[in-house]
Amino acid sequence: MFKVSGHPYAKLREWGAQALTVLVKSALKVKTAITESKRQQLILSPLSLMSEIEYIDVRRKQIECLVNVLQSAGQQLTSDQWPTVIETVRVVVAGKLSYDEVLVKQSYEAVALMITDFLEILPFHCIQLLVETDAKYGSQQCELNISLSALGQLWTISDFVYRKNSKLSQKQSETIWLVLYNCLSELCVDVRPPVRKSACQTLLQTIAAHGLALKSDTWKHMVWKILFPMLDKVRALTLSASTTRTDSSALGASNILIHHSRDTESKQWAETSVQTLSGVVKIFNAQRAVLLSLDDFPAMWATLLHYIEYLAASDNSEMTLAALKSFQACIHLVKTLLTFFSRDINLELLLGKILSQGFEMGKREKFVNSSVGNCVGDESPVLPEHLWITSWKSWLVISRSLVLAKPFKVDFRSDAMMPISERSGGNFVPGQIHLITLLHIFIPLFERVRKKIPCDDFKYDEVPSILKGIVSVPLTAEQVPFVLSSANDINPTLEAVLNCVRIIYQDMLDTGSSLRPALPDLIRLMLDFTTFAIRPPVNEYESNKAENKGVQNMVIFAELSLRTVVEFYAGTAHFQEIIQSTVFVDIVKCLAQPMELKYQCPSQSTWKAAASAFGTVLRLGLPIARQYSRYFNTIWPVIAETLDRFLFNNSRPSCPLNADERKRHEFIDCQLIELIRTEILPYASVFPTDFIQKIIDILNRGSISTVDSSDVFALDTYAQRAELSKVCFEALLSMSQNEEQPDIVRSAAPVHFLSESVVVDDIKGVSGSEKRRQCIASSSLGTSAISSLLARCKEVMLSFVRDQLNAGQLRLSQERIVEMTSVLHAVSTLIEGLVRHADNFNLEFYTELVNLYPTLVDCVASTKADPQIEQALITSLKSYQILLLLNVHKFDKERH
Repeated sequence: MFKVSGHPYAKLREWGAQALTVLVKSALKVKTAITESKRQQLILSPLSLMSEIEYIDVRRKQIECLVNVLQSAGQQLTSDQWPTVIETVRVVVAGKLSYDEVLVKQSYEAVALMITDFLEILPFHCIQLLVETDAKYGSQQCELNISLSALGQLWTISDFVYRKNSKLSQKQSETIWLVLYNCLSELCVDVRPPVRKSACQTLLQTIAAHGLALKSDTWKHMVWKILFPMLDKVRALTLSASTTRTDSSALGASNILIHHSRDTESKQWAETSVQTLSGVVKIFNAQRAVLLSLDDFPAMWATLLHYIEYLAASDNSEMTLAALKSFQACIHLVKTLLTFFSRDINLELLLGKILSQGFEMGKREKFVNSSVGNCVGDESPVLPEHLWITSWKSWLVISRSLVLAKPFKVDFRSDAMMPISERSGGNFVPGQIHLITLLHIFIPLFERVRKKIPCDDFKYDEVPSILKGIVSVPLTAEQVPFVLSSANDINPTLEAVLNCVRIIYQDMLDTGSSLRPALPDLIRLMLDFTTFAIRPPVNEYESNKAENKGVQNMVIFAELSLRTVVEFYAGTAHFQEIIQSTVFVDIVKCLAQPMELKYQCPSQSTWKAAASAFGTVLRLGLPIARQYSRYFNTIWPVIAETLDRFLFNNSRPSCPLNADERKRHEFIDCQLIELIRTEILPYASVFPTDFIQKIIDILNRGSISTVDSSDVFALDTYAQRAELSKVCFEALLSMSQNEEQPDIVRSAAPVHFLSESVVVDDIKGVSGSEKRRQCIASSSLGTSAISSLLARCKEVMLSFVRDQLNAGQLRLSQERIVEMTSVLHAVSTLIEGLVRHADNFNLEFYTELVNLYPTLVDCVASTKADPQIEQALITSLKSYQILLLLNVHKFDKERH
């Protein structure tokens, strides 16, 4: 009958197969004298041999008969016959012969029947065969629904095995579980996306529900031989997947529409990469206690982190985000954060607005809920310290690969049969959700390792460069409406960066912190952020991929960084690390840039903030610079140039300023002059000569009124700075009004009057030659300053007399009146200063004041129009009485 069933003639083999199957069914109903096992073997063997017949119609008859046998006599089958039954259905999809959809459905019906009705009576070794057979039906390519159903049957078998686990020996239990998990892992790399997705879910659920059934040693095999090889296969298939768009049938489903995010093999495999890695990470977290007991857990942990690094370095946004969230889940982020917050650190200050929300193209995610599931109530992961350090190094690798837009390689374990991942810059622009997740990971991780990691990790090219890279990642046009809630807010990523910087800074403030030597690099990072107000960050991403949107928000971020720089420097200016690395110089150079641009800055608030910070920083830094002058030789020209270019800037506002705006801007200028008067001029002897000369030139230039006498309509009123002219005069004259401090009048005295003091200084240990050099330099500066000032006074008076004469009965502008009054008061003040230091009589200074007297007399006729000028002129003329008497006393002394 078997030969007839395999006959080429269809009608003949149909009758042969029919006869054979009828005989089998009838024979099972007849009892004989031979043993039941032998009888069943004799009956079922011919049925099993029909699997070798190549004709599908014959095998359909075979499977139809087998299903009938299971339904009618399945409970009577002996244990010896179940392998034959299982092999009969297995060979349908696992053999060399072809099969069609109908045959697969018929044979799977037998498999499903055995799983649902006969698991209780199957021998242990047959359950293992049934698992492998069911997995074969899951991997067959003919019928998708059968594959999905087979995965569900594997879950049923796992549930049964778990219930019967107590009745199995340890070896039997481990064997069946490893077979089951291995079959599921193989289905996780099926070519059809729905099967892969279902297999990943089934694998994860099975391990979550029944993972406790595995012993420690079994877990070692599970990780190294099943889970990691599965990730290797997924990675290989993802790399080789086609990026060409295809129809739905090629992706495992026919006659259905597929979203554009899943319409290529590459996109489908990207989803599988996400699912498999996330599943493995969840397994690691769920079984952390068991895995920690293994001697090779450090190697497992390092390998898992390498898989995460690899996925994070991909060009696929979905894969990269999954890697970051997997890393986040690995360290049980929420619990660690709760531990971190117990240090009395304000949650809102730490993470700002970003802890509870992420941003991705119009979607707001609840990070805490979606990223780490329900691990709030779990215990914090117990990891050895060296594994936290390993995790920290992995964070550095991931961060560099994500935000540094340049080719970057991720090393992988040597036994992996896969190429090294390489991500070329420009192909992928990280979204805000990627960056926020990365920063979420940093905060608790840094808290765990801050006392163990080397200081070199926080040098400028390491963590600061990563943070700068995060800030430099551009916003795409599509992201802006969902990331920026208003024009006056910075986006959550920038806020998170500032919070991370502040956390690092707080650690560096601690006494004995190993990271303190990197404090200058942290402040220089903030200075880089500050420059973004005038020059948006430069990135290496393709211009057609992203644009630097939200420029105004970058200005807000830069100005916030500027205030932070001032705060940081105010708290650390006295640190030796800050002094020796000349951070003061770097800050001044940074602030000089927006101050020199002034009205050309993109935002007018930038140069105002820079000027305010400049004054604050100089008040903090100049005393230190005087004390440690050897470190600050380069700063003096920078300060002088910055003051000069800011006070006498050639830029013009885009629209005319009103009176209030002019006064506010002039007030800023006057504050800097006040800074010169209080922090520089009193210490002129300790500063370099060239620097003081430049400062005096600035004051002389500022004392010159900018009023244009020909501008009768006051069209250039924004340049009229009468108050600035006044404070510059006062700054030059202030030193001659203070008996306690050296002044420009005294410094203008001849050097030979100082010989006695030089001797005294030599006795005190001060070098006589050095003191003499300082005195000569000071004398030169004083003479130059006073000569310039007197020349300017004469110029203003002559100009006033001429313009008053030409004006006839008309009164000159109030600015001219104030300017003339200031000049007359200045002359009086200079005479008083010279008289007060009569012992250090300077003939050149005296001569210049005397030569100015005729000019004062010429002013008499022009001052009647204004009482203030008239009174100031009277005071100046009367001052010459004291000057003349001074000369008389000098001659009287010489005669005696």
